[in-house]
Amino acid sequence: MKRWTLRTATAFSALALITSISTAPAIAAPPTTTTDDARLVDPARQRASEQAALNDFRAQSTADDFIAVAGPAAQQVHAEFDIPASVTVGQAILESSWGGSDLSANDKNYFGFKCVSPDSPGGIAIGCHQYSTTECDPGCHPATAYFRVYASMTDSFRDYGRLLTTFSVYADALPYRHDANAFIQHVAVHYATDPDYSGKVIGLMQTYDLYRFDTAGSGGAGSVAAVYEPNTGTTEVFARGASDNRLVHTYNTGGTWHDWSAIGGWQFTGRPAAVYQANTGTTEVFARGTDGKLIHTDSSAWGNWSALADWQLAGDPAAVYEPDTGATAVFARGTDGKLVHIYKTADGVWHSWTTLGGWQITGTPSVVYQAGTRSVDVFARGTDGKLVHIYKTSDGTWHDWSAAGGWQISGDPVAVYQDHDGNTEVFARGTDGKLVHNYSASGWNSWSAIGDWTFTGTPSAIYEPGTRTTEVFARGAADNRLIHTYNTDGAWHDWSAAGGWQLGGSPSAVYQDHDGNVEAFARGTDGKLIHNYSAAGWTTWSAIGDWTIAN
Repeated sequence: MKRWTLRTATAFSALALITSISTAPAIAAPPTTTTDDARLVDPARQRASEQAALNDFRAQSTADDFIAVAGPAAQQVHAEFDIPASVTVGQAILESSWGGSDLSANDKNYFGFKCVSPDSPGGIAIGCHQYSTTECDPGCHPATAYFRVYASMTDSFRDYGRLLTTFSVYADALPYRHDANAFIQHVAVHYATDPDYSGKVIGLMQTYDLYRFDTAGSGGAGSVAAVYEPNTGTTEVFARGASDNRLVHTYNTGGTWHDWSAIGGWQFTGRPAAVYQANTGTTEVFARGTDGKLIHTDSSAWGNWSALADWQLAGDPAAVYEPDTGATAVFARGTDGKLVHIYKTADGVWHSWTTLGGWQITGTPSVVYQAGTRSVDVFARGTDGKLVHIYKTSDGTWHDWSAAGGWQISGDPVAVYQDHDGNTEVFARGTDGKLVHNYSASGWNSWSAIGDWTFTGTPSAIYEPGTRTTEVFARGAADNRLIHTYNTDGAWHDWSAAGGWQLGGSPSAVYQDHDGNVEAFARGTDGKLIHNYSAAGWTTWSAIGDWTIAN
C-alpha cells in the first residue's frame, strides 16, 4: 500500500493558479534512465507528492511558515553548490508536499531520495528507512524500498545540491545555474517523468516569489539602495535591518557619516528603492510590505509610512523621477508575472495601479529616464531569459513590449542613460557569468561581452557626466571582491578589483557631482555596510557603523 496521502482539492485550486501564470515551457525530451545514485527519486512517490502539493490549498501563513524555513536552507545550499535557491525551494514544495509527506515528516527527506542499498545512505544522510512503495518498470507493482534519513532539512537540501552538481546527467543544466527558470527546465528533463514538471516548479517560484532567495545574499540585486541628493550634497543609504526588517538608513554630509537610525515601524521584505525628487527636494523610499503591497515614506516626514492602494507585488520595486513633469513612477512585477506601475504627478496625487502589456517577466525591473527624448524605458528579463523592454514617450503613451536582441541573461538587468550621446546602456550577467551589454543608438545594437571576468548577482552601473564615463561594478565570482570596468570615449577598459574586502551581496554605486567621486556600497560578510570611493583612485574599504543589514 502506498504510504503517502493524497489531499483533496478545495474550492481554491493551487494547481489552477500555478498553471495559469506559468508560461515558461518545459523542455520536451524523453526522461533519461540512469542507475544507482543518479536516479534516486522514486517516480510513484514523486507523482503523488507533486499532485498533493498542487491540489492542497495552503493558507498564506502556512505556506510562509514552510518557505521561511526552506528559503534560508536553500541559500546555504546555494553558497555551497551555486545552484538557484528558488529552484531548491520550489522542488522541495513539490517533492515533499509542503513538508507533509511521510519522508519529510519522519526522516527530513524533502526530495524522496532513495538509498543506494539498505546500508548505503550516501555521504550526507545518516541512515536508511524502509517503506512500502510502488515501482513502475514500466508496469507498476508493489515493492519495498529504502529511503534516506537526514539529520536536518539543510542536510537533505545539501544532498540535493550535491546530486545536481556531481552527476553527469545534470551537466547540461549547470551553465544555467544563475538563471532559475532555465536551470529547472534543464534539470527536469532527467529529474522527472512529468513533461510539465518544470512549469509547475516555475509556477511555484512565481506565485510565492521564491526568486527573492536568489537575490538575497548572493543572487541578485544588492542589499542596499543608495541615492545622491544634489541640493544638499548628501548621499543616503537605505537597507532592511537584519533584526526586525524595518527600514534603516545612514547618510553622509560634508564627508561625515552619521549614525544609523530606523525609519518608522513598518516591516518589509526584499530590497528598498529610493529616488530623489528635484521638484520638492525630497527623497522617497519604496518597498514591498509583508503583505505584498507597496509601501512608501519620504524625507519630508520620515517614518510616516503608507500603503499605495491594494495591489500585491511579487518582487522588489524600481522607481524613477521624471524631471520634465515632476512625476515619480514605481514599477514592479505583479503576482501574475506582468509589469505593474503606479505614479505620482507633480501635485502629489498618486494615480491608480495599471498593468503594462501582457508579457511576463522575472525578477526586478530596471527603469531609466532618458532626458534627450523625455521618455521612460523599463527593462526586465523575460520568462525565456531574454531582455525585454517597454517605453513611454514624452506624450505619455506606453508602447508595446519588445525583445532587445536574442542573448539570454541570467539575472536582473541594470540600465543607465548617457547624456553626452543620448544612448541608454543595459548590462546583465550572461549565462556564462560574464558581463554582457547592449545599447540603443537609433535602435538596439548587437549584444557583446565585456571582458572575461565572471561575477555573481546583479551589477550596478552609473554614468559620470564630468568625465563622460560609464562604470559598472559587480561582486567577483572568484573571491567575492568588488570588481569594476568602465567606458571612456567608447572604449571598455579591463576589469580590475577595487580593494581586498569581500562582499556579502551585490554592490550599489552612486555618483556625487559636488566632488566628482563615485561611492560603492555593499553588505559585508559580517552583515555590516561597507564602502569604498574613488578620488583619483580607489581608497581603502571601511565599515559604516555597527548595524547589521539583511540580505
